[in-house]
Amino acid sequence: MVPSVFVELAALPLTPNGKLDRAALPDPEGAGAGVAGEFVAPRSVVERVLAEVWAEVLGVERVGVEDNFFELGGDSIVSIRVVARARELGVHVSVAQLFDHQTVAGLASVASSESGVVAEQGLVVGEFPLTPIQRWFVERGLPQAGHFNQSTVVEVQGRVDVELLRSAVGALVGQHDALRSRFVRRGGAWVGRVVAAETSDLVTVVDARGVTGEDEAEFLEARATGIQAGLDLEQGPLFRVALFDLGDRGQIVLVVAHHLVVDTVSWPVLLEDLASAYAQVEQGAGGVELVAKTSSFVAWAQRLEELSGSPEVVAEAEFWRAIEAAAEPLPRVFAGGANLVSGARRVSVALDAVLTERLLREVPAAFRTQINDVLLSVLGAVFTEWTGSRSVVVDVEGHGREDVGADIDVSRTVGWFTSVHPVELTALVDGDLGALLRRTKEYLRGVPRKGLGYGLLR
Repeated sequence: MVPSVFVELAALPLTPNGKLDRAALPDPEGAGAGVAGEFVAPRSVVERVLAEVWAEVLGVERVGVEDNFFELGGDSIVSIRVVARARELGVHVSVAQLFDHQTVAGLASVASSESGVVAEQGLVVGEFPLTPIQRWFVERGLPQAGHFNQSTVVEVQGRVDVELLRSAVGALVGQHDALRSRFVRRGGAWVGRVVAAETSDLVTVVDARGVTGEDEAEFLEARATGIQAGLDLEQGPLFRVALFDLGDRGQIVLVVAHHLVVDTVSWPVLLEDLASAYAQVEQGAGGVELVAKTSSFVAWAQRLEELSGSPEVVAEAEFWRAIEAAAEPLPRVFAGGANLVSGARRVSVALDAVLTERLLREVPAAFRTQINDVLLSVLGAVFTEWTGSRSVVVDVEGHGREDVGADIDVSRTVGWFTSVHPVELTALVDGDLGALLRRTKEYLRGVPRKGLGYGLLR
C-alpha cells in the first residue's frame, strides 16, 4: 500500500507510560470524505442501521456511508446517543470506535452483532464509592444540598391517568437503579447506597384548575420549587414527578432529579423510557419491558475506584501538575464589589445562519476537528490577549463516560458521569488562527483518558 498523505511531526506523541499515543496523532488535513462528497448509499444491513441512526440522532435528512460523523454536526455527547440507539437495534459499537472510524462505512467494518458487556438486568442494590464529580459536590457543603437538581417539563397530549403514571414511574425507578440512590456520611466520609425500593409516593398531583391569568405562573413556579426542594440526599427520594392539572388547558408533567443521579446524557434515556412505560401500562400490558440495561452506576463507580490506584493513572500525575503550575491569577478589573447575582449583567450575541453553518460545519470539516476545539481556541486567544500572557488555564467539562474497560458500557446508564479537568490554551501568534486551531486540537487529543484521570487523582 502506498500512503496518500504524509504528516511531519517534531516527535511522536506518547502516553504517560511512554507508549505511542495513537489517539493523539494528528489527522491529515483534508483527508477522508465528508458532507461535501458524493452521496454513497448504504450497502449492507449494518450500514443501513448506522446511517438511519446517524440521521435520526443528528437530525439530518440522509447519511451516506462516506459522510463524516463530526462534519455532520456530531460531538462527544451525541456519539453516546448514537452508540445507545444502535445498540437497541442490534448493532454494537463503542464511542472509541466511532472516534476512530468516523464514517458509516468505517464504523460498520468494526461493528458487532453481540455486545461484549454482560450487564446486570435485575435490581442493583448496595453501597458504592462516590465518583470524583460526586465528591466535588458533597465537599462543597451547600446549605441546601438537596435542591441541587435538574428538571424538565413535558407537555402531554390527551389526559394522563395518575395511577398509570405512578405505575410507569415505578417501572422507571426499578429500571434505573441510580434513581434509588442515597448519600450518607460514615466515619467522616460520604458513601453512596442504592436501595431496593422507594417507599414514598414519587408522583405528586397539583390541582391548578382554579388558578388563571397572572397568578398561574407564580403558582406553578412556587409548587415546582417546593417539589425540587423536597429532595433529600440521606433519606430520599432523589427523583420525583409532578402532574399539574390545568383543567381545560391540559396537563403538564414535571420530572425532577437531583444532579447526583442524572446528567445531560441521562435525560433522553429517562424520558424515552418513561413514555414507553406509560404506553405499556396504558395498553394493559402484564408487565413493563424496557430496553435492556447497560452497566450499572455502581459498577462504574467501583471501576473508577480501582483505576484511581492503577499505575497507568498514577503515571498521569506529572502531566496534571504541569498544567496546574501554569495557572496564573486573572487580572481584576474591579477590586471591590459585592459579587452578587443582582450585580451581574448578561450580554447576548446571536450568529446568523450563514456564520452558524461555517462555525458548526465548515470550519471543523476544513481542519478535521470538532466544534469544542474551535471554541476553546478562540477562548484562549481572547483571554491571552486580555491578560497579555502566553497561555491561560481553564477547566473543561466533559460527559465523563469514557472507556474504562471492554466489560463496562454506560451508554444508556442513568447517573452523573461528568468529568472536569484543566487545559492550557495558548495565545494567537501572528494572527494565524489555523495554526492556533491545530495546536489546540493536537493538545486536546494528547490529554490522557480525555481528562478522566485528573478527578481520580485528586
